[in-house]
Amino acid sequence: MEVVPNLKPDLLEKVWRKLLIHHDALRLRYVENDSQSQQFYVNPSDRIPFTTIDLSQLTENEQHKAITRITSQLKTSLNLSESILQCVLFQLGTSQNHRLLIIIHHLIIDSVSWRILLTDLATAYKQIETVLNIELPPKTTSFQTWANKLINYPQSQAVVDELDYWLSNLDSQITSLPLDYQAEETQNAVASTAQINVNLNPEETRDLLEEVPKAYKTQINDILLTALLQTFNQWTTLPSVLIDLEGHGREDLFSDVDLSRTVGWFTTIFPVLLKLDNNRNLEVIIKSVKEQLRQIPARGLGYGLLRYPGQTHLKLS
Repeated sequence: MEVVPNLKPDLLEKVWRKLLIHHDALRLRYVENDSQSQQFYVNPSDRIPFTTIDLSQLTENEQHKAITRITSQLKTSLNLSESILQCVLFQLGTSQNHRLLIIIHHLIIDSVSWRILLTDLATAYKQIETVLNIELPPKTTSFQTWANKLINYPQSQAVVDELDYWLSNLDSQITSLPLDYQAEETQNAVASTAQINVNLNPEETRDLLEEVPKAYKTQINDILLTALLQTFNQWTTLPSVLIDLEGHGREDLFSDVDLSRTVGWFTTIFPVLLKLDNNRNLEVIIKSVKEQLRQIPARGLGYGLLRYPGQTHLKLS
């Protein structure tokens, strides 16, 4: 992130100390014991994963190369048993904004957590800079409490009732993606992949995000998945496609749980079989996709609990 040049490293270090105390997940560690993963909290310590690196004497091109090199080194140096986050302030001189690098392993943070953490980071720094006292909003339910509650939740009637849905919807014959040509197994690697990027202009983006969902009373996911389903059908002539969807996972399951300000990795991934309506009218197809998505129980949370019973819960101590 770009930050102003007058950001004070000593204050930033104090802010991180407060964040490590406030958000339990930032102090999670992972170890392997007899092929079993164990997840545990550590107590706050004097060791803060924050560093300041002065690159002000380098040229702009040299600064860019140094930041890229150091970032790569830090990413590969994360040790899940010791520390799963790093923060570095790159000082680039008084004539340009500095850079603040935050690296956190995906095991403890999701997209919602990033918003919580970055908001608290900005709030805490502003507070300590002006009133020398940090007062963050109260904590919500801990990641540990949520995990413990999920251990017994698959036995609840609500999840058991989902079993027929997941079995019936995924019992269809699924055809593999067609291949343009046969490749050697050794060539079937990430290195052989390519990316195609297409950009929408501001007007097209506004129409897609606002006007189209408004016209069909849908959400943006309905529209994007409709386009995917149609494209897949045009390519393969197949009437259905099986994909994985990702949800935020912070579902309202328990009356005594509030995850609105809890940092952690709550993301759920679940399969969805989308079928193309025989009617080629676009409005009918959109409504059909919308209805198929609405039929997913509890926004997909139950799938992982039923698919991996007793396997997805790491011991928290």
